[in-house]
Amino acid sequence: MRTVNFIVFILLAFACQASTAQLSAAIAEKLNITTQHVAAVQKTKAGIYAKDVIERSKERLVRGQLDGEAGNDVVANQELDIAELLLQLATVTAEERESSELTATKRSELKTLEIRIDGFLRGKEL
Repeated sequence: MRTVNFIVFILLAFACQASTAQLSAAIAEKLNITTQHVAAVQKTKAGIYAKDVIERSKERLVRGQLDGEAGNDVVANQELDIAELLLQLATVTAEERESSELTATKRSELKTLEIRIDGFLRGKEL
């Protein structure tokens, strides 16, 4: 499934570049930047922890491209802005999840140390 998503994304990237002649220069540039940003975010922990958000961002990217090709630059620009915001959400979601996991690990380490300290205070060495 991951390979299929990657292939679809690559095809989308090529389609974006091939169809930029039909897009306004501003939308074509923004589409290219957003496409690159999606690829970069997928390679981070967000690609693991926030796949669904990245997929929603890709959908907005496609909508933005289609709206731009239809000549509706205002809507295309809004769709691309939403795609970027979704990528930010994916990044923050991944950071939050990673922090939660780190907190759980540290909490476990703290509990172990508290048990050891309690043992030392009672005269037992663990």
